[in-house]
Amino acid sequence: NVRNYLSVTPRRLLPFLKGAECTYQYAERVPIDYIRIESGAEAHELENAAEYSELAMSISDPLPPDSPRAMYLAFDAPPEAMPLAVRFSIAGDAALGSKIVYEALSGDGFKPLRVSDGTSNFRRSGCVFMYIPEPLSNARLFGRDAYWLRMSLSGGLMPPRWNAPRVLGIDLNTVRAVQKQFASERVFSSSGLGETRVLELPDNPIIDCEIFVNETQSKDAEASARWTPWNKAEALFAEDAEARVYELDRDAGTILFGDGIHGKSLPSGELNIRVRYSYGGGARGNMNEGEVNAFVGSIPRISGITNITPMSGGTDKISAARTEELSRRRFRHRGVALGASDFEEMTLERFPRVVHARCFRNTDGYGKPVPGHVCLAIMGVGEMLEDAAATLCADVYEYLSTRCDANLITGGRLHIVHSTEVTLNVQVSITLENPDFAAETQQLVSERISRLVNEIWRARGIDDQADLNELHFAVRSAPNVTSVLHLMPEGKYRSGGRLRTILLDKGETPPFMTIRNGLHTVKVG
Repeated sequence: NVRNYLSVTPRRLLPFLKGAECTYQYAERVPIDYIRIESGAEAHELENAAEYSELAMSISDPLPPDSPRAMYLAFDAPPEAMPLAVRFSIAGDAALGSKIVYEALSGDGFKPLRVSDGTSNFRRSGCVFMYIPEPLSNARLFGRDAYWLRMSLSGGLMPPRWNAPRVLGIDLNTVRAVQKQFASERVFSSSGLGETRVLELPDNPIIDCEIFVNETQSKDAEASARWTPWNKAEALFAEDAEARVYELDRDAGTILFGDGIHGKSLPSGELNIRVRYSYGGGARGNMNEGEVNAFVGSIPRISGITNITPMSGGTDKISAARTEELSRRRFRHRGVALGASDFEEMTLERFPRVVHARCFRNTDGYGKPVPGHVCLAIMGVGEMLEDAAATLCADVYEYLSTRCDANLITGGRLHIVHSTEVTLNVQVSITLENPDFAAETQQLVSERISRLVNEIWRARGIDDQADLNELHFAVRSAPNVTSVLHLMPEGKYRSGGRLRTILLDKGETPPFMTIRNGLHTVKVG
């Protein structure tokens, strides 16, 4: 690759090889057995090379003229999965100019595949499910025999090199995992509930729940049973007397039925309530990479599992104070998002996974001023991966899209984005009152910076977290510190497929910024 000061775009030049000389650490010369050259599309081998005095071999053998610029995946055996699950780890958020086409080499050439793309066209990490209807053909490309898949852009034009998505890793046989366990179907009697009308499940918290009630009131329930589904209601007080509904307390694992005034009352009977449910979730499911490695039960043809990325997004029961605060505000917005605070409060009430939410009026999803647009920036709990953050944003959008002005949706003017997580690394140089305690003071200063970020800054809203005066005070007020000679707060974050570095003391901040604790270097001057 050749660069010069006139252009930042590298230009590839093919070398012209005139000769090669080898030196061997042998007592006497050993003749060359063979020569192998691997070029762009083919490999050449020449046996008994010592017999030739001159060689003429192509150093670059291109693909056929109709072949697009593409990424090729080679398999040593034909993939038989239906679908084939491939997880792509993508760095940053880079938008491609056209759609990615997935093809498989079958028969007389590459044929397009039907796919379910969880990466949003390589804008984030996620799984791509490829449906391969025909057996793949073995073919020789790039000097090897294999079964081939390829990905190319439908438009043909490649994005600028500095704005192209970067693939950090490719993993096969992957699925999304949810911390959930299915309970056995349970049968209850309405006659045993009493006046409380409350049914208690043995497990919690509840994730999904289905209830069927036998309303025949027959003594021989199984012979003439008519199991009618009842639906979950947000609150029974808003339901009429004939509504077949129930109210679910997920954290407590309890089900409340109607009293005949607010929600239909249960018919009296024995073993006339069937409940199917799943339970799980919570912060206990946020496991580090590789910690999930055992089956609950056996699965045919699967020998082992592991989580290749950290598990994130699990939340425990929200505090009573937050529940009370958000519930009071419900009477103001009444489930309809009109003002900026409505978008924020409704999101915080509905999604415990959201720690902070801030609505920006007349702003698009990139933080640029655009009249008539609404952008809601959210910050998820814990260290949320890109695909988990994108899923959370999609869930929030789906929830708000039916509870706000329809013109925002039809005009594409509602944007839900995750905050830009900036990892803060601080380099600081200090002078000490007593140099004998230099090591202890260095550790103390680093801990004070970490507490400032984790306990104070991250408790604040989006774009309001970092206060450099507080950072300077946290260092200067530490015991045994007499002065701060140098303090440089450096932030790192991914954007447009690249790792970017900013200096917070220079006012360089990305839109929708939140701070995450990083590594801090403390030197004694």
